[in-house]
Amino acid sequence: MRPDLILYGWQLSYYTGKLRSYLRYKGIPFDEREVDLLTLVWRIKRKTGEVVMPVLVTPEGEWLQDTSAIVDRLELQQPQPAIAPAGPV
Repeated sequence: MRPDLILYGWQLSYYTGKLRSYLRYKGIPFDEREVDLLTLVWRIKRKTGEVVMPVLVTPEGEWLQDTSAIVDRLELQQPQPAIAPAGPV
C-alpha cells in the first residue's frame, strides 16, 4: 500500500529532518521525495505561493508548509503517542 502523505524536502534540511522524525515517531506512513530546482521553483511555488520546504501533500491534495504548523495539524488528527509531556517536567 502506498502512503497517503508525500514529504518534499532535502536530506540536509534541519526542518525536513524535524518533520521526517516526527512522522516516523508517530508511525505515520509517508513517501519522501527529494526536491530539485524545478520542483522547488515551479511546482511547490505554484501550490503554496512560496519557494519553501519542507512541504507535505495530503491525500486531499493540500500542500502544507511550515513544519510547526504541519505538526500542529497532524497532532489534531493523531494525538497518540504524545509528543509533549502531560504536565510540567
